[in-house]
Amino acid sequence: MWSLGRQLAVELWDCECQPDDADEIRHWLRRAADKARATLIDIQVHRFNPHGMSAVAMLAESHIAIHTWPERGYVALDVFTCGEDVSPEGAVEVLCEIFRPRRTTVIEIRRGGGAVSEGWLWEDQAPGVRLGLKVAERLHEERTACQQIAIVATEALGRVLALDGRFMLSESDEAFYHEMLVHPALLSHDAPRRVLIVGGGDGGALRQAVAHPSVEEAVLVEIDGRVVATAAKHLYAIHNGAFDDPRVRLVIAPAEEFVPSKKEAFDAILVDSTDPVGPGKALFAPSFLGACREALREGGVASFQAGSPFYAPQGFADLLRALREIFPWCAPYLGFVPLYPSGLWSYALAGKRPLDVDDAVLAERYRARGLVTRYYTPRVHQAAFILPRFVEDLVGMGA
Repeated sequence: MWSLGRQLAVELWDCECQPDDADEIRHWLRRAADKARATLIDIQVHRFNPHGMSAVAMLAESHIAIHTWPERGYVALDVFTCGEDVSPEGAVEVLCEIFRPRRTTVIEIRRGGGAVSEGWLWEDQAPGVRLGLKVAERLHEERTACQQIAIVATEALGRVLALDGRFMLSESDEAFYHEMLVHPALLSHDAPRRVLIVGGGDGGALRQAVAHPSVEEAVLVEIDGRVVATAAKHLYAIHNGAFDDPRVRLVIAPAEEFVPSKKEAFDAILVDSTDPVGPGKALFAPSFLGACREALREGGVASFQAGSPFYAPQGFADLLRALREIFPWCAPYLGFVPLYPSGLWSYALAGKRPLDVDDAVLAERYRARGLVTRYYTPRVHQAAFILPRFVEDLVGMGA
């Protein structure tokens, strides 16, 4: 499709460097314009008090704009160029050299082509690895006190939720993740009555939890109420009305503050955390994991998402090591989630005593509870605990 120009809306997260010298910013903007093969007309820089700046390089072909939030380690870039020979990616590449972000997200818009679907939402999932989703419609974007929220409709995976530039879920494969976080834990318990869900403001884990008829109360603790509000409005296919279930109690608070006061209060705890950065970092700390152990009743079970053992092996191994130091019993298991880095995703069950359930009991509980699943089955449950050799080696289980 023809277009008048290309615009890259870029977010840089967890930047290692945040220069506040105006001359230095001008230097890098000149380099960015040169790398983009654009004609520089002028540069304007404005510094804010006490920190942060906005800067714009005016080009014959349009502009390169920067706005920084040093206190958040966040930088927003807007690169708009016209002409087939101009490379907005070149400008982004140069600016990433100075700010050194740990991750970036990019939405590309073809201006003048008349189609929002020309935009792409990108996630850098690992060094040198990027996943892009073609956007059909932007539904919601906002920065809250905790994080950046984006909900978009994509051509391939339906509606997608991203937090701080990380893909959290898509309508097409959310069941692959939520069913494997929830059902192995709740089916390992003979009759879970009180369930705590940490995070999970989209309502996907909550939907799966309240599908178990023995559940009398499901407490959802989410740090960011805006996630719940926007998910309730835009992601009905994920929560399916679970927020309105009378058994549900919603608590907007940091889980690391809520959980320590709950002693032997829950039959199951489901930790639906983000990656161990930003608001999610506290949910991987030994103090929080220990609080989860104390919050479990006798015979209770906790479930944790443990990340990508392929692209983030150290984080996976560190969490398993911490769980084993705190819980008397812990077992890692795997599932497949197409949206997530590498597709191979890991989880862990933990409890105060072994929670192994034989095949016949598991199948009977699944049948008796009337669960309707898309990914999970009792046989998948049992198979998920059989680990590839490289994962066994990560957690010290290899021969």
